[in-house]
Amino acid sequence: MPTLNQLAEWVKAELDKGKGHLHVNHPVIMEEEQERRIKNAPDAEGKKRTKIAWETNDPECYSLFHKERERYFKFARGNPVLATEAVIMALRVQRDEDIRRFIEALASAEKSETLADA
Repeated sequence: MPTLNQLAEWVKAELDKGKGHLHVNHPVIMEEEQERRIKNAPDAEGKKRTKIAWETNDPECYSLFHKERERYFKFARGNPVLATEAVIMALRVQRDEDIRRFIEALASAEKSETLADA
């Protein structure tokens, strides 16, 4: 994910190529967007967001996520609020340091797999 400075450089390069008339998807500052999502302030009609979605960019990861998510929904008897609260509780019990180490271990394993495949 680019920084604002990197985005500015890219935009300048694209403009220099004469592409100023073309359309782009809306850029957002991720830190501000995340803060907005956490606050979840009501919109002009007084409604708050309730849908959770993100792009995995990996078909296997997508499938595994939904397989594990289904376990929570099964025990919650299909109640999306109860299932989501259970997932949130499962995520909350992890300490930041444990999460960091876990993600580093996963990244290291993926890097090793990539090198082995080369």
